[in-house]
Amino acid sequence: MTPHSYSRRTFFKATGLAVGALLLAQGSAQGAGSYVIAHTEAFGKRYHGTRDGLVFESADLGETWQRVAHFGSHCAVQALRMREGVLQAQIGVGAYDFVLTSTDARTWRTA
Repeated sequence: MTPHSYSRRTFFKATGLAVGALLLAQGSAQGAGSYVIAHTEAFGKRYHGTRDGLVFESADLGETWQRVAHFGSHCAVQALRMREGVLQAQIGVGAYDFVLTSTDARTWRTA
């Protein structure tokens, strides 16, 4: 085996890692990427919720995004809404759903 030849397994492992890194980099650069299923504006910022339990925040009209909450990859953020000064996230887990509330999008409590 020459230094520049790879086994089939090594090739697929390397290309899989490269593709995965590109997808993660693209998702982090765009914020929530294509997984967004809920969005709202609150506290003068934009929020996106994803089907894998993440909430992203943008203070610059969606140019950059920062993850502010992770409820678990088994949870889906089905809805985000602002009511009476409180941000609400409807979270789905399997056949069940519940509502969490926050006054700063970082600390969440059950409603």
